[in-house]
Amino acid sequence: MMYFGDRIRKLRLERGLKAKFVAEKLGLSPSQYSDLEHNRKKLTADLIVKLVEILRVSPNDVLYD
Repeated sequence: MMYFGDRIRKLRLERGLKAKFVAEKLGLSPSQYSDLEHNRKKLTADLIVKLVEILRVSPNDVLYD
C-alpha cells in the first residue's frame, strides 16, 4: 500500500519537477512540502486541488493506488 506522500513524490518525479518548484506553487516552504511527501503533514482538499493542477493528474491519482 502506497501512502499519499509516496504517490505525490512518484508523480512529481515522473514529471521531472523539483520539490522546491512544487512547494512554491503550493504556497508552502520546502520543509512543509517535504513533510507532505514524508506523510508528516495532512493533505487538505485545497492542497489536493492545487496538486492536481500542478502535476496535471486526476484527484484519484493523488489519493489512491
